[in-house]
Amino acid sequence: MKVILLLMVAVIPAICGEIHDAAARGDVERVRVLLQTDPSLISSLDATGQTPLHSAAGQGRRMVVELLLASKADINAKDNDGRTPFDVATAEGHPLVAQLLRDRGAIAERLPPLVPPVQTSSVNPEYTEEARTANLQGTVSVYMEVGTDGKPSKLRVLHGLGLGLDEKALAAVQQWQFKRAMRAGQSLKMGQSVEIPFTNAGGGNWRVRQAVYSVVRTDKRGLETLEKPVLTHYSAPQTAACPETGGRVTVEFPIAPDGVPGKVTAQLAGDPLAQAVVPAIAQWRFTSGLANGKPREATARVEFECGTPSPVAPSFKGLAIASDVQPKIIFKVDPEYSQEARGAKLAGTVTLQVIVDPSGHPAHIAVIGPLGMGLDENAVEAVEQWRFDPGIRKGLPADVRAVVQVNFRLIL
Repeated sequence: MKVILLLMVAVIPAICGEIHDAAARGDVERVRVLLQTDPSLISSLDATGQTPLHSAAGQGRRMVVELLLASKADINAKDNDGRTPFDVATAEGHPLVAQLLRDRGAIAERLPPLVPPVQTSSVNPEYTEEARTANLQGTVSVYMEVGTDGKPSKLRVLHGLGLGLDEKALAAVQQWQFKRAMRAGQSLKMGQSVEIPFTNAGGGNWRVRQAVYSVVRTDKRGLETLEKPVLTHYSAPQTAACPETGGRVTVEFPIAPDGVPGKVTAQLAGDPLAQAVVPAIAQWRFTSGLANGKPREATARVEFECGTPSPVAPSFKGLAIASDVQPKIIFKVDPEYSQEARGAKLAGTVTLQVIVDPSGHPAHIAVIGPLGMGLDENAVEAVEQWRFDPGIRKGLPADVRAVVQVNFRLIL
């Protein structure tokens, strides 16, 4: 009898661990068999106080979650850190599972403030010889996800420069290190954008602050696979055309399927600086924009600045959200739906924290309310193009922290 009791004590913890493992890897049949063998396993706890429902939710295992809920799992059970399966699914970026739990009665309590990642080390990007020779200067915007280990992953160029600088920006950011994002003492992975400046000593006084290239979409269902054109030949505006006080100008133009720019128009009619950039853009060349692998017309919106570079916006740390006058949106574009999210019929809201600088540009965009499936980075890519009347503090334009919500709604 003593031997039997000892064997039972040894076997039961193994079974408890097995159901958590099966739930985490999405093995529906194994979870079903284990529950039939011992229904009490539905409430078994691992070393962190998590139930099998936590394990399944944290890995986005929707079918296992369905089975566990049908087996009367406690939907609002809390682990040692006070997190429910809904909290775990949300933190790990599984919006469909989080929505399922919410629909089944999960309590979505108001979460404490989130502290974005803080950069602790960086590597400067290299210049390509082609870009240096052409005097191409400006900013590459990169989206990344900072993991709980403080390392960036899922890197993607949102708005690039071309001539090899986009690849150099990605290679540099890949080596950066961060202090991970935190909420209520727990580390989280978090998406955010970073701007990588390229300045060439002696390269003139013109810079591309932001270049937005888009392939013309003809399929309204959003099922086409699009590839943006990339700048392959650059000509800078004449240095003498920049006023002593500096300035900015935004222009728009089409890009033919063969990569040749079309007629350039200023976003603000009659902008005198546009006359300086038109001759330069006429000499630019691009790779073809592609739709399902075939060349197609694209559009471009390029913002130049000349003179003294815009100051870099401060980080979120220590920056107050309060101001005498809050920033106001004066220009916006809608985000693209990702094919993955469209296929899953995922809809909802991505919440972003941004810093609006004194010129009305958003910077340091961080995803504080994710949806996943590519919608987070698409929201960031869209908001980077928004422009604001800047916030006012003590009567002057100032860097102001703001929260922006981007809605994704499917029109079937």
